[in-house]
Amino acid sequence: MTRLSASGAIGPSARQVDLLQDPFAVLQATIFPELALTAYLPRTASPIFDAGYHAAAFAELAHQVENRLGEPEAAALRRELPAVVAYLDTNKPPQQMPIAILACRPAGLLDAWRLRDDVELELRIAHRLELQPIRWQLQAHPPVLVVAADKEKVTVYAVVLEHVEEVAAFAGRDVHVQRQGGSSAVSWQRKEEGHARENLLLAADWLRRVPPGFVGRLYLAGPAEARELFRSVLPPAWSGLVAGELRLPLYASHGEIANSVRNLG
Repeated sequence: MTRLSASGAIGPSARQVDLLQDPFAVLQATIFPELALTAYLPRTASPIFDAGYHAAAFAELAHQVENRLGEPEAAALRRELPAVVAYLDTNKPPQQMPIAILACRPAGLLDAWRLRDDVELELRIAHRLELQPIRWQLQAHPPVLVVAADKEKVTVYAVVLEHVEEVAAFAGRDVHVQRQGGSSAVSWQRKEEGHARENLLLAADWLRRVPPGFVGRLYLAGPAEARELFRSVLPPAWSGLVAGELRLPLYASHGEIANSVRNLG
């Protein structure tokens, strides 16, 4: 993550560029000699809350599929099964949210991506991951950036499908609220406004260094004054991507951010 004082800025890291450009490009190109598992689990229509829904659904799917696999594939499935079930038991994805599971223990891979749209129940064991269903969803729902700003801090979040990650934060010199009146208060007010502008300029410079193309929209959150100031310093290429404003607390949870973006389509 990028955390900077107001003294200078750097661009996004290589991993952040991958997240914002194509988070699955490396996995798509990887051949897994020991075989890898790809599974898609749809959301459940049941109104009954079940925190273990995905773990149970995956275990049942694995049991159904195992007898139809060749021995190398069945052995790879048995190898992955305990770790995937434990992962789902621990992380407990919401039952109303479809997920994709990508796993290969020999390669150190185990991840579950929360998806925007529902999927067909599917499990594959092969030398390559089956990522086309995720790619279709990324085409329909390109990654989004959310910039939350106030006078003290600017935070940039990437939203990729239902995955939310803080990718940059800019907080310069501490500016304390001056409670006394007179010229001293005016001076502190000017310093506070200057500090806010510095952070917004740093955030705008960070955006300028993000390769264009994959991010579809930019949303702004925070007090109206900070949002308008940020709009004024945005690089031209990003100004056209501003799709709206989010009514979010500045320290919103990742779940709140994902819900707000999803509700706007």
